[in-house]
Amino acid sequence: MAHNLIPSNATIKAVKPGDARGRLTDGAGLYLRLFVKGGSHGWRFDYSLNGRRNTLSLGTYPITGLSLARKRADEARKLVSAGIDPSTARKDARDEVVQQRATERRAAAGLPPVDSFEAVAREWHAKNVATWAPSHSIKIIRRLEQDVFP
Repeated sequence: MAHNLIPSNATIKAVKPGDARGRLTDGAGLYLRLFVKGGSHGWRFDYSLNGRRNTLSLGTYPITGLSLARKRADEARKLVSAGIDPSTARKDARDEVVQQRATERRAAAGLPPVDSFEAVAREWHAKNVATWAPSHSIKIIRRLEQDVFP
């Protein structure tokens, strides 16, 4: 399988609007889609996993240059060879970062972690407060805060 069919960034810079080619292929699934979204070029990596063909976006040119696109494609190839879907791995990593930021925001605001007993107990209390007498509601939350929450 041929690799590195695009000689250099100069080849990409030489592409002019109206070019009849839809893409420049670098080999082994990596290619550059020309003039995606009206002007920028988009790096794509095609791969097959579990009998399904998938495409992974690797960035736009010139923000993502040729060498960086090749590096990202190599990383994706390693994941595919290990039986891991690179798209799913990327989403999982992104979700982990979002979760970490949410946890940090909650801690900065003085709130308990989302899955802690305290958070669940406070949510339960908030849902049931309308059905209880005010004195009972106050007594329940006070007992929780005194005896259960850290």
